[in-house]
Order: sequence, then structure tokens, then C-alpha cells
Amino acid sequence: MGEKFETLQARLTDLASLGQAIAVLDWDHQVNMPPGGVQARAAQVSLLARLQHEMATSDEMGRLLEAAESEMAGIDYDSDAAGLLRAARFDYDQETRFPTAFVEQMSRLTTEAHEIWAKARANKDFASFAPTLEKLMELARQGAEYLGYEDHPYDALLNRYERGMTAARVKEIFDGHKPQLVELIAAIGEVEGRVSDALLHQNFEVDRQREFSLWAARAIGYDFTRGRLDVAVHPFCTSFSRGDVRMTTRYYDDFFNPAFFGVLHEAGHGLYEQGIGEGIASTILGSGTSLGVHESQSRMWENIVGRSREFWQFALPKAQELFPAQFGHATVEDIFKAANRVERQFIRVEEIGRAHV
Repeated sequence: MGEKFETLQARLTDLASLGQAIAVLDWDHQVNMPPGGVQARAAQVSLLARLQHEMATSDEMGRLLEAAESEMAGIDYDSDAAGLLRAARFDYDQETRFPTAFVEQMSRLTTEAHEIWAKARANKDFASFAPTLEKLMELARQGAEYLGYEDHPYDALLNRYERGMTAARVKEIFDGHKPQLVELIAAIGEVEGRVSDALLHQNFEVDRQREFSLWAARAIGYDFTRGRLDVAVHPFCTSFSRGDVRMTTRYYDDFFNPAFFGVLHEAGHGLYEQGIGEGIASTILGSGTSLGVHESQSRMWENIVGRSREFWQFALPKAQELFPAQFGHATVEDIFKAANRVERQFIRVEEIGRAHV
């Protein structure tokens, strides 16, 4: 590779390391940090975000990028080097549209907002979170204006996560599915209650839920020498490198689904991150190509695999070993039906109203 390209790559690696440091602080915030630490953590994260943005948008970065693009002109479009230059150009063009003060403000508020949201969620008190949500929405709209758009503000924001996607195209996709979904939901309503999931609403010891979840994650390929499982208010997966990919879940002692299927979902994200090629892992290419692709893998493991008869033919003996009183007399068909019971509700992920353990 050319000298200018290698200089640019080294600078981009530094930027990626700053981003990973922010991710470590965010993981610690959600997993370990006491509530009293939120103001200091917000200051720490916003400082790193400011330094990262200043480095990413500096005149020096612009000159390095232009020089590397000129030096590498004509290289194979499908090469890692060409992909890195395209990604670097996209990031630079996006980030230079944001004032540094805006980046710092957004980083600080999102850090503070998590603690406010977690408390509001625990108390079922949306009103206490609403003012913070309004501020976040206003900053999001402001961000869209900084980025610029032709048809809809969401186009600018969506493009940062799903390159080339627009609000109009998303509406077209959903509108195409809407008639069939409305019909399906109506049909489900007519037979609601015919399938019981009482099997999954028993007392499940948390330590054994964790053991079973760890077993299942290993079985689908999640490498715990390069990852770990912890508890958070809302399950998530984060990556600091392909050698350090961390996921979280939450446990209910009277409902099997949240922790177990949450772990399968987050392990799907983790497998994506652990599977990034070594050659690009330390570059800005070492992350998900899109949130849509990332989420499709996590939901594949959670729902297509984890709720299948074939999976439970494999997993039921282990489940019966750990939960003999709950699953000892259950059949594969019993769990298959219970795990796939459909119910209309407003909660995206699971039933609520239970104490978090």
C-alpha cells in the first residue's frame, strides 16, 4: 500500500480506538455503574466524543483523505483498501456537517437520558422521561438539518445506518406487507387462547436460566473466550474488538422467555462481530455493514432457529436436566407451541409487569 494510505489508515485506527473506548464506558454504565455516577460518566463520554469528532473532521484529516484517494486511484473496487477509502469518505463528509458542540451535547444528553429512562421504566412513569425524550427528538431533528436531505428529515438519519435507504422506501416496504399482516392479526385474534404458554410461566431459578443460556450460546458458536454475558435493564450487544464482544440479558424468575430468547438474539449480534475478518477487524470496516443485516442475523437465531421444532429436539434434554420440575414431562411439541404463541400487545419484546432480577 502507498505511504499516504497507510498514514490515513493509522489515523482511522486511532479514531476507531476512541470509539471503542466510548463503547467500554457505555457498557460499564449499563452493566456496573451506580446511578450516582451518571453526571461524571456523561462528562467523560462527551469529552471523548468531542476529541473523536475534532480529530475526524480536522483539516489534517481532510488532506490525508484526499492524498490517499489520489494515491490509490484505480485500485480494485472490491478490495479492502477501496472499501476503506469509501467508508472514510462517507464518514468524513457526514461528520464535517456536525458542529463539535452539537456532537458533545448529543453525547452528554444520551448518557444522562439512559438513567432517567431506566428509572421511569422501573416506576412505569413515562411522564418523568417525556421532557428528556423531547430534547432527544429535537436534537435528532437538528442533526437531520445539519446533514441535509431532499424529501424527508428521516432520510438523513436513516442513511447513517442503512446506506441509501429512505423513509419513502421504508413506507413502501411496510405498506406492501400491511394488508397481509392486518389479515393475519385478525385471524390470530379469532383463535387467541387456543395455544397455552403456561409451560413457560413457572418458577425458573435465575442461576439455572443463566447456565442454560450460556450453554445455548456456546452451542450456536458464540466464543466465550472472546465474549461474556451480563445483566442490563435492556438487553444489548456491544463490541470493542473481534476479541471482546459483550452481550447482556435480563432475567424474570417467573418467565422463561426474556432471558433465554434475549441471549439467542444478542448472541446472533455477537456472532456477527466475532466473525469479522482479522484483516479488517482493526479498521473502520470492522463493524456491521448495516443495522438491517445485523438485526436479521440476531432475529434468525432467536426466532427462526430458537423457536423451531428442530432446535428443541436438540435442546430439550438439556432444558429437562436443568429444569426437571418445569420441563421434565414436556415434549418438543409442547415447547414449540408455547414458544410460538402469539398475543397482541403494545410491548415489542416481551410481557412486562414483572420484577427484574
